[in-house]
Amino acid sequence: MRIGIDLGTTTCAMAYFDIETEETRLIRNDRGEEFTPPVVYIDSRGADGARPVVGEAALANRPLNPERVLTHTRQDIDGEEVTYQVGDEEYTPVQAATYILAHLKEQAERSLDEDVEGAVITVPHDFATPGRKRTEKAAEAAGFEVDEIIDEPTAACLSYIYQNDIDGTLLVYDLGGKRFDATLVEVGTLVDVVATESDHELGGEDFDDALYDYVSQKIVDKGGPDPANAHEQDRAALQEEVTDAKHALSYLERELFVWEGVEVEVTREELESVLNEHIQRTIDRTAALFETDAVRDEGITRDDVDHVLLVGGSTRLPPVQERVEAFFGQEPRFDIDPDTVVARGAALQAAEYRDDFHSDRPGHGDADLLAYNIGIESHAGTFIEILETGARLPAEVTETYTNPADNATELRIPLWAEGEDGEPVDEAGRVGDIVLEGLPKRPAGELHLEVTLTVQHDGSLHVEAVETGTGTTVEATLDIDGDDPWPDIENEVPDPDIEAFDHSRPGSRDEDASDG
Repeated sequence: MRIGIDLGTTTCAMAYFDIETEETRLIRNDRGEEFTPPVVYIDSRGADGARPVVGEAALANRPLNPERVLTHTRQDIDGEEVTYQVGDEEYTPVQAATYILAHLKEQAERSLDEDVEGAVITVPHDFATPGRKRTEKAAEAAGFEVDEIIDEPTAACLSYIYQNDIDGTLLVYDLGGKRFDATLVEVGTLVDVVATESDHELGGEDFDDALYDYVSQKIVDKGGPDPANAHEQDRAALQEEVTDAKHALSYLERELFVWEGVEVEVTREELESVLNEHIQRTIDRTAALFETDAVRDEGITRDDVDHVLLVGGSTRLPPVQERVEAFFGQEPRFDIDPDTVVARGAALQAAEYRDDFHSDRPGHGDADLLAYNIGIESHAGTFIEILETGARLPAEVTETYTNPADNATELRIPLWAEGEDGEPVDEAGRVGDIVLEGLPKRPAGELHLEVTLTVQHDGSLHVEAVETGTGTTVEATLDIDGDDPWPDIENEVPDPDIEAFDHSRPGSRDEDASDG
């Protein structure tokens, strides 16, 4: 079996394609739930050492042992190297991802009652090579064959294309737990991402926090004790009530809270007022999308959008839907569960790697954009951009170089990323060197080499060099230093012992997890 995994920041979902019914089906975990929190609890077991617990059981330990619980680690996997101190040990985002993915694999195999060999895993569109490579390595360490790493908006589009046979210009409005993305996509023979705008510090959890603060203040205003001074378990219980109320106020006019004998009421109108600023931030980011060079170059305006696709649980909120509809002048599409649409799309892509699946739906060969710029170092030590952020992948550039010294048989070209054109190079952005070897001996300046650098869909770099005088291919390699954004991450990846995972209850087969 090959499955799709939405490896989210606050929830994970898995799905597979049912060949007989030609539908995507969700895979439930051993609690019978469609979603698993990507939370890891490192439980010290004496002589046995630290052991990971994943999912709801890990989440339940957060009020009691917050220092041993790893949350929101996915947002760190694409950045500079970070570690989490748990007791006497340090853990990395890659290790956390490995534990989570190993747990998901074990849960999927229990539910499906068969081996799960391969997976297509989704990541945010703007994940650069570090995040994609680290996610892939973590999945491999967890026992998966990684068929593909695809973008979340691409997966969402694949779901809509398969179920509704839509094409044209699509806007994916994705409001997840910890981030917001607005992505413009062209769908024809391919699923082609044009551009994306993101807010990495805005999501459904921020909505929860804003409502929690509002409810807490109302309690204090009525003479009740400030929840901020309560025990962490009690605060966690109130936070859960607030989150449930946020969902309930989507269809109820008012919700009641009781705290230490004090009753406060929150209406739907109050909820909308509390969330107004946050929702407006998403609209502002969406508007900014149409001001980007990539969208302007295509001549696309908001009036050209054929379908607006809602993704992420917070898009269930009526005020969110209303604001999106007002911005685009059309009702957004909500006909696929926004919490599961990404996992279903990943499952469809995973089915492409099965021998028993055949489809003529659009592929996504041109779906990816370069999430960072690439440049070389000038003689003056400044950054010279050769590939810009947003370039369609695979992206290719050819530059001409010459031998700097008499009879030089090797040439090194320093390569950098995420620099400012014309500014001094930043050591933190160093990638490595393009190394040209076996050069024919010539006086300085008389050898001319055309060097082609290609960035593939998976972010990997390839280099080829040709001597223009004779057309001879010169041996060319890419010597990666090991710093971001192309790190050597082998030492970051654990070799997890699946038997070490603690599961709160035995698994059971769940043949029909969900229709889709």
